[in-house]
Amino acid sequence: MEEQLESGRVSQETVQQMLDLAERLRESHGGELDDETIVAVSEATGAPVDYVRIALARASVAQKRTVTKKLRNTYLSLGPEERAWVTAGAIGAGTGMAYALDARWPNNNGLYFIAMLILLVIGFATIGMRKDSRVATIAGGILGCVGVVSSSLFGLLLGHVSRGEPMLIVPLTIVSAFVGFAAQKLVNSNRKSFGMRDPAAERQDLLRQLNELKAKLESGKQRLTFLSVDIVGSTRMKAGADPLNVEYTFNEYHRHVERGTQKHGGTVHSTAGDGVTCAFESPQAAWLAAKLIQTGIIEVNMLGNKIGKPIVLRCGIHCGDVLAPDANDVTSVNFAHVIDVAAHLQKACPEGGIVVSQHAAVEIPGGPAKIGTQRVEVDGEIGYVWLPLTRALAAGSGGPPPLPADS
Repeated sequence: MEEQLESGRVSQETVQQMLDLAERLRESHGGELDDETIVAVSEATGAPVDYVRIALARASVAQKRTVTKKLRNTYLSLGPEERAWVTAGAIGAGTGMAYALDARWPNNNGLYFIAMLILLVIGFATIGMRKDSRVATIAGGILGCVGVVSSSLFGLLLGHVSRGEPMLIVPLTIVSAFVGFAAQKLVNSNRKSFGMRDPAAERQDLLRQLNELKAKLESGKQRLTFLSVDIVGSTRMKAGADPLNVEYTFNEYHRHVERGTQKHGGTVHSTAGDGVTCAFESPQAAWLAAKLIQTGIIEVNMLGNKIGKPIVLRCGIHCGDVLAPDANDVTSVNFAHVIDVAAHLQKACPEGGIVVSQHAAVEIPGGPAKIGTQRVEVDGEIGYVWLPLTRALAAGSGGPPPLPADS
């Protein structure tokens, strides 16, 4: 399912935002996030319908929810057919219980009987609103069948077996199925008379509104380049070292990365331990900053390293479109595939080198050839490796280049 999203260029965050907005839209009109809404979200985002259902069911994982909310989310995650049958079964169970209660306590002024009639009306009205007559017929049969079974079970529990009438299960199931079919045909042919909108027109209207909301969401869309920098073997460097020396050395490293980033118009996006992620407006700026950071780490090791073990860096660069909640603040981008790829390229980078993705390399003057001939592949993305001259020679023949011949 995730591969389908990637191929359709749809992020999980986009689907979730669309679901939240659709739910607010439905609530403002007194409705619910039904199947028409789910299909509309699917069409608006390009995500598969099943994925939207799963996203809807998992939407409340990080929030404190009541049991009713959890049941509602599980119910909405079902397909339209399964949802119709579950609804019919639940109403049938309630109808059977009301019938059994009326038999057990007949002197209730017809209260339980009225409740049974109300449930039946609601049940067949709901069934009649289904678009598919086959689904409506099966749902009607389920309502009747579950109603008879429920009345028999509750009659047994209440000590009044005679009103259970389990032998009626087959004829009542057939009659209920026919009533469900007839109700669907009646409602479908008189939608305007009942003040109901055409499902297709309603979905198109909702789809239009969702697309307008999507356009607003994507107003913060921009193309950025991310540089991921990390220290090779930082845990081993810190082992046995004086804590104050470690703090001083790594602060110097972070200041060095920040200076190199700012010099080429970039912004430090985030830090995680010894890793730093920086954002730039162009691959060229990120490339120049990465080279400055890699070549300048020698000075940090000479003047600012109090540990005694040299700092060795790896860098990864990748560019792409991101959605920033605040278009003027790149640090507001918390989750983006571009950042993940840059980090993965960095992890695949040789020590002391820079890996530039093909997408970013083609936007650098000179193209991939400017960076290097060595390549790596990460997450289906080809990266070109740049190494300092000393490292490049060591990775080659192992010796110095040949002297020029006498002319």
